[in-house]
Amino acid sequence: MIKINDFIKGELNTESIQKAIDFAAENKKVLFFPKGVYNVTSLQLKSNSSIYLDDGAVISASLDAEEWKKTPLKPIFFCENAENVSIRGKGTVTANGFAFSDEKGYRKKTTERPDNVILFRKVTNVTVENITLKETVGWTFHLDNCDDVLIDGVIIRNPTYVTRKNSDGIDINGCRNVTVMNCDIETGDDAICLKNIDYSVGAEDYVNNHESDKIVRKDMYNINVYNCTLASTCNSTKIGTETIGNIYDVSFEKIKVKKHPMITGHGAGYPPFDSYHALTAISVQSNDGATIKNISFKDYDVETVDSPIFILYQQRDRFVPATDKGEVSNIKIENIRVTKSYRTSMILSSDAGKIKDVKITDVSAHTYEAPCSEYLPKLPTGKEYPDPFNFGRFPVFGLYSANADGVCIDKNVEFIDEENSGRAEIEIKG
Repeated sequence: MIKINDFIKGELNTESIQKAIDFAAENKKVLFFPKGVYNVTSLQLKSNSSIYLDDGAVISASLDAEEWKKTPLKPIFFCENAENVSIRGKGTVTANGFAFSDEKGYRKKTTERPDNVILFRKVTNVTVENITLKETVGWTFHLDNCDDVLIDGVIIRNPTYVTRKNSDGIDINGCRNVTVMNCDIETGDDAICLKNIDYSVGAEDYVNNHESDKIVRKDMYNINVYNCTLASTCNSTKIGTETIGNIYDVSFEKIKVKKHPMITGHGAGYPPFDSYHALTAISVQSNDGATIKNISFKDYDVETVDSPIFILYQQRDRFVPATDKGEVSNIKIENIRVTKSYRTSMILSSDAGKIKDVKITDVSAHTYEAPCSEYLPKLPTGKEYPDPFNFGRFPVFGLYSANADGVCIDKNVEFIDEENSGRAEIEIKG
């Protein structure tokens, strides 16, 4: 083990800490940060980097805009094309987002700020355990095209959507063999989100070269999320929005969905206004040609949510030409308890037969959606952003399904109409 204070004689700054990281990695040693505040811009991890942040150690994004202006990389911890990388301990990494966001919560349009707290791209054999990540400016923790990852006991603390846009908790993007467990996330945007897209390729390149080997996105599979507590003012557990590459063999199990502690109101709300709770507990979407299949959601305890279950298929033309591609299939939802919801659960497809084999078992959800004078359900057209509030109000209070095949409402499924709206509980249209 190398102690940062023993290695560095003099000022602890980004340059000297980076030298210590490089030396420890080359010698396959753990780099130990004792209690203290370490002001940095972006630190780059290499193969065999192992960081340990002791209790009270804080890696803190520099508040000096000039320093960020000179920094080409913007994540606080960045790693690319490497293997055997770990960050462990009881310490904290903060992006100090309050200093880099405007009064509406948007990231300032400048290069003089950090972005992600952690970004790992094309990294194999990753372990991140027990640290706290907070006050992000972009996505908090982004895994892009990584393999063999364990995220265990990570705590994330960000404000609500209205005060911090783009503040996703954990984004797993085009990865394989990932386990996320025992995490506690409070954030404004999506809490745990799965996508499959190469963000280094522009939308125009995707459209013009969608059949080129250069931009083929590898399949994403074997993703397991277990025993996590999530408080988001967007989506809690989500597959989407960007779904170009296929995603399959995914499980979410033992998930608690709670109200964000900074929210004091109740009822329905949605961005760009502040949500009073998560938009969805469970969201599965194919928007950009991907096949999404073999997905399991089990043992959810949901305190409050807008729409408990949201499953959607559409074919946008944002990244690929609108052709008959992709589907959502073999989705299993089991043992879901919802104390309060404010909108119908939905299974919606723009085209018949593109969602199939959805089995829902053992669900109890209390809905407080007030009756409307007129119900105007909408199907996706590829133009709407896929959030539940963009598809109207439905003539049922429990679950509305349209253009889906093989939707099975199995035993012990009950939606309770707490507002006595007079609507049917479930409607399944072919």
